[in-house]
Amino acid sequence: RRRPAALRWERGEVGAMDPDLPWIKLINFTGVLGNVAWGRYQIMYLNAQGQSPMGNGLLRASGLLAKFFATPIWGAMGDRYPPAQPLMASVLLCVTMLDAYRWKSVSTSFWALLALKIGRSACNGVGTLTDIITLRTIEHKKDSGGYGSQRQWAGGAWGGGSAPVGGF
Repeated sequence: RRRPAALRWERGEVGAMDPDLPWIKLINFTGVLGNVAWGRYQIMYLNAQGQSPMGNGLLRASGLLAKFFATPIWGAMGDRYPPAQPLMASVLLCVTMLDAYRWKSVSTSFWALLALKIGRSACNGVGTLTDIITLRTIEHKKDSGGYGSQRQWAGGAWGGGSAPVGGF
C-alpha cells in the first residue's frame, strides 16, 4: 500500500512530490485561465455595444497605464500581508467590476467605460500576487523545478484556454 504523497515527501522518499507544488501549479493555471476569454474578446464585445475602434484603443491604453501604476502597489501589499489575502481581494474586485460591463449605462458610455477600465485594471493584481506566492513557495524547495516549471502552467492555461474560447 502506497503512503500519501505528503508523508512520502516528509520522509524524503525518491519520487515524492512536495504537497505545496500542485497548489502552486493550480494557482498559476487558474489565474491565467480566468482572463483568457475577456482578454481576447473584450474589443469585439465593446464594438458590438457601439464603441468605436479608436475609443477601444484609448480604453486599452488607459487600462495598461493603470496597471503600470497599480502593479507596484499590489507587490507591496503582497510583501506586507500574506499574499493570498490581497489575491482574494483582487479577484473579488475584478469579478465585481467585470460584471458592470453588462450594464447598459456603462457599456454605451465611453466615459463610464473609461472609469471602469481604469478601475478594473488597477484592481487586477492577480499576476503580481501569483508570482509572489510562487516565488515564496519554491524559494527553499530543492526539488521544485524552479520558477519556470511552475509558471509553465500559466502558459498552458493561456494556450489551452484560447483554443476553445476561439471556437465559440
